[in-house]
Order: sequence, then C-alpha cells, then structure tokens
Amino acid sequence: EVLLLEDQLRELSVSDGQEEVRLTKVLSMADADEAGRSMTLIAALPASTRIRGMKAAMPEFSKALLSQPKGDRQHWLRIMLRSREQASASNKTLLVERVDLTLRQFTNRPEWTMLFDQPPPAAELAGYHVMLGALVDRVLADQWACFLVASTGILCLMLLATRSPILAIYALVPNALPIILMLGTLGLLGVRMNMGAAMIAAVSLGLSVDSSIHYLLHYQRERKHKKPARALGSAQENVGLAAVLATVALIAGFISLCTSEFVPTVVFGALASLTMLGGLFGNLVVLPLLIGQGK
Repeated sequence: EVLLLEDQLRELSVSDGQEEVRLTKVLSMADADEAGRSMTLIAALPASTRIRGMKAAMPEFSKALLSQPKGDRQHWLRIMLRSREQASASNKTLLVERVDLTLRQFTNRPEWTMLFDQPPPAAELAGYHVMLGALVDRVLADQWACFLVASTGILCLMLLATRSPILAIYALVPNALPIILMLGTLGLLGVRMNMGAAMIAAVSLGLSVDSSIHYLLHYQRERKHKKPARALGSAQENVGLAAVLATVALIAGFISLCTSEFVPTVVFGALASLTMLGGLFGNLVVLPLLIGQGK
C-alpha cells in the first residue's frame, strides 16, 4: 500500500502556466525493504526481521524513516519527498496542496484502514517546503498591507513632528515613490517575488524617511527668520551632506547581504540598497521641489 501511495505521489504535477513542478524524490522504508527483498535470502525473512536488520545496518537512515514507538506504542512511517527549490511560491503551495489531498484520499480508502486493528491517526504533511511555502505566501499577501500601515504610521508621526499636513505628505512622497517604481519595474520585467523582495517596502520606507525628518525640521527652523528660498538652501547645505553620508553607510551595510548564499537575503540586500538610493534622490531633489512649489 505504501509503494502504491508513492507511485501516486510521483505522478503528481502542478503548473502555473510558466513552469511545471513535480516531486523529484519519493522515498520510504517500503523502498528500502523492497530493495532488500530482491535478495533471495533476505526475502525469506519476516518483515519485522528485515526492518530490525535495516535499523542495525543503517541506524540514522532508519530513524529518519521510521520513528521509535512512544507512549501510544505506535510507529510513524515517514515518506520523504523532495522537489526543486527554484520554484515559485504559488507552485510550491499548489504542490503541497496536491500532496495533502492525495494523502487524505489514499488513507481514507478501505484498503488502507483495514490494515490496522484500530483507526490510525490521520496522515500529516510537514517539512521545510510546507513551512517555507506557507511563509512566503503569507509574506507576499501581506506586503501591501504592511506598506500601507507603515505609510500611515509615518504620515502620522510626520504630522506630529512638523505640525503641517502638507509637509507630512511631502515627506511621504519622495520616500514612497522609489519603492513603488521598484516594485512596478519588477512586475514589468516579470521578476518573481520572493520573501526578500516582499519585505523591502516597509523596511526601506522606514529607513529613508529619516532624512526627510531632518530636512523638514531644519527647513522649519530656518523658515522662522528666512525667506523660503533661503531656508531651502540652508536645509540643502546642512542636511544634504549628512543624508548622503548616512545613506551611503546604510547601502554599504545592506549591500553586504548580497554575499549570502540564501537567495531571498541577496534580493533583499540589493533591492533595499536601490530603494534607499532612490529615497536619497527623492529627499534631495523631489522634496525641495515639492516644498518650493508649495510655497
């Protein structure tokens, strides 16, 4: 029955229209036992004896595929499944759902349940793919919600700091614009989103808005005794260099993430650096233009 279930799992295939994803490896103790039964002497032994022999010869392998009995005196048989790592989150999620459906349908068959003296516990689907697929899917679904919450929170804080709704909105525009342009470019180029790319919106917005705070507060202080053009010039001279140095330091830190072997970390470091560079341009070019037009 286990071998029959494995055959069904090997036949599974899902596709999002661009790529096809299948299970590349399906392995359990049943496969090891089948390989052992190819030898005449081993095939003559009872199944329990063959399993004890495998446990003695390959303890780590056997422990991974067949758990030790605990309080309920039940063994858990594990079927190890593998699929390609470089696949979209939607395909991973779809494959997990198909495997789960196949397991439930197979273990609900009378041919399966009649093998047990009492109803067995339901099959459980677990592992790295299941966890990571659910995590990436959730992060991708929440990215715009996080961006909206971050933007609203920053807008409220800027309103408290500047006491001016117009200046608060001006501070948000040059920092949100590079992020929107970055995500839009990724979409136009057909670049697949992953966990690293999904996190850049809220994180980059919070980092780059720091320059806007210093810029606007300096402008407001100078505006009390200077004309708007002179106040802008003072903010540009005094805050501009500090903003450049701070952004360069941040970019140097985040770009180091590109040395990682974990792809989402590399993507996060590269995109965060680009959006912070765009935020610097926005704070030194777009923000003064907005303030100048407003005044």
